[in-house]
Amino acid sequence: MIKEFTKEFLIWKMERYSTDQVLKLSFIDNEKITIADIINSELPLADALWFIFNQCEVTKSQRSDIAWALAKIVYPIYVKFEPNDKSVGKCLLGITDFLIDDIESYDLEKIIVDVNPAYCPNYYADSAKNSIIWITKVFTRLKDYYDYWGYNEENDYIYSSAISAVDAATINLDPNCKSEHPSRIYERRIKDYIIKFFL
Repeated sequence: MIKEFTKEFLIWKMERYSTDQVLKLSFIDNEKITIADIINSELPLADALWFIFNQCEVTKSQRSDIAWALAKIVYPIYVKFEPNDKSVGKCLLGITDFLIDDIESYDLEKIIVDVNPAYCPNYYADSAKNSIIWITKVFTRLKDYYDYWGYNEENDYIYSSAISAVDAATINLDPNCKSEHPSRIYERRIKDYIIKFFL
């Protein structure tokens, strides 16, 4: 894992931003730039997550650990808006049972099939739900080759889970999004978790 960066590295690796944009970032003149500097800056959390997943040499197992933690952080958002649907929570319990070898991967697949397929009217709740579904799909097929690194379906699932969690926690600036945002506390918890992960 790369934990500290130089200005030159960020200019090279922040592919979503022009050089001029990178040079205007509030932390860019720090002698050593840390993950905390990036996470706590003006960068959208989604862009910071993309940078971490794609440019910081995190392994597949580390990526899945992050996504799994983020899914658990945003689960209360789903509960807030869909308190009567227990199917999504069963995914989280299923992953926990799977990790201690109480159930097999095919049992997780059955749990996913039973998740209520209906779209949640609240954007943030739907994003939280998607985060949990994606990470459950990761664990249905991850265990046999947990440390393999490369482009494959599982890596897509991991990133989809993590970015859905970020979508659930951060305010959607699209004026067409009329959903009630649950609380900024979930965004702070995601930031704190990622910063601690890289210590």
